[in-house]
This record gives sequence, structure tokens and C-alpha cells, in this order.
Amino acid sequence: MNYKFIAIPLAVLYAETVFLGFVMEVMNLYEYIDMIGILSALMAIVVFFVMGCLAKEKRFLHMFYVAFLGGISEIFGVLFFGFSYKTWLLHALIIMSCMLAGYGLSSVFIGFCKRQNKTDKTDKAA
Repeated sequence: MNYKFIAIPLAVLYAETVFLGFVMEVMNLYEYIDMIGILSALMAIVVFFVMGCLAKEKRFLHMFYVAFLGGISEIFGVLFFGFSYKTWLLHALIIMSCMLAGYGLSSVFIGFCKRQNKTDKTDKAA
């Protein structure tokens, strides 16, 4: 198991979350909090999509570890920032949903690329 492959996407997920939170605080964008949440979820899907495309083997397992660790680490919000357990569970479910969406998109993309490579090889052979 390549642990760098788990740590790097997890760090990117945290970096984009901190960045969006910082932008929201500095620019006083509290009225756009729904849009920022949707943007954060879309960025997470992109991270999982890229991670799924780069994984050579055990793609789902790598993505699951990242999503699981991301969901578990949300417990800090409960312990230190006063979030409820329902919020923690909702965040964990959103992260898992983003993981599944990114995995599905990467599977479709990789399947398309494999089919394209097969047709290219048969065209060259003929």
C-alpha cells in the first residue's frame, strides 16, 4: 500500500477546505455559504477523480481510505468547535458520496481510455 498516495489527496482535501473557509472569512461571504459548500464538494469530487485516474491498482481501496480518514478526522469539529454529532455524520456521508462520485467518474474515464487504446491497436494492426 502506497501511503503517500493516501496522504497527498487527504492533504489536498484539507487545503481546499481551509482555503475556502479562509476566503469566506476574509471576504465576509457568509450569505454564500451554500455555494461555498457546493464548490467544496465539487472540488472534492475532482480530487477523487484525479486520484482514481492515477491509481494503478486497488483504486477503490485507496479512495476509501482517504474518504474514511477524512470522515473520521471531522470528529475534531465535534471535540473542539462544538459541532453536533449529526453534523459530523453528515460531513462523513458527504465525503463518502464525493468519493463514490469521483470513483465512478474515474472508472468511466479509464474504461473509455482502455476501449480507445484497444481500437487504436486494432487499427494499427490492420
